Amino acid sequence: MRGSRDPTTLWMVPYADLMSIMTMLFLGLFGFAYIQRKAQYEMAIAKLEQQFTPKKEKSQLLQEAQVAERLEEELLSGATSMEITARRIRLSFASPILFDEGSADLRTEAAPILDKIASAVSQIPNPVWVEGHTDDRRVLGGRFKTNWELSAARAYSVVAYLIKKGTSPARLSILGYGPHRPIASNRTEDGRRKNRRIEISILRSRPEGGFAAGVSAENTGPKGAL
Repeated sequence: MRGSRDPTTLWMVPYADLMSIMTMLFLGLFGFAYIQRKAQYEMAIAKLEQQFTPKKEKSQLLQEAQVAERLEEELLSGATSMEITARRIRLSFASPILFDEGSADLRTEAAPILDKIASAVSQIPNPVWVEGHTDDRRVLGGRFKTNWELSAARAYSVVAYLIKKGTSPARLSILGYGPHRPIASNRTEDGRRKNRRIEISILRSRPEGGFAAGVSAENTGPKGAL
């Protein structure tokens, strides 16, 4: 019959539309599933970071706090002080506790003090800096020509003792400042007495990993050191 439509054509059009719709639906479901899996993966990673990284950092900070508490209980006296900052745990000893005047040889009385420090720092892997400081009076006679030499030699004596007691040399640094980092006026005997000191610093761990650097911001560090 003229003008009649082929029945096959009538159902092919909606069938094609149906296939297009199903294809788009499939792609939509696939994309949704991918996004959902990605979101779940990111959430899982975030949860793992929350569960493990802070615990590791907390454990390290706890160990450092325990070391600081131990040192404070065992060593602090009128001639010894401790300062704890975000960068380090610092012990400061008046020189006569460890050395005779003008000498870089450790006194017999220094051994029990350094034994306790060596034992404490063995509990953590942190780097340790040993700094020697003097007043500004000229060195008269003896082995050393300058205060700088004396301060560096004293720091070395402390480091050598810690190594003998088992501290890894890779963790230790020697800094000699002579009279150039005073904490008091050199115009008075009391000020000069305060400036004659040995400082032992345990560098703190950082949240992003590793240990504190740039301690020179606290007026210490390799600048000017021997």
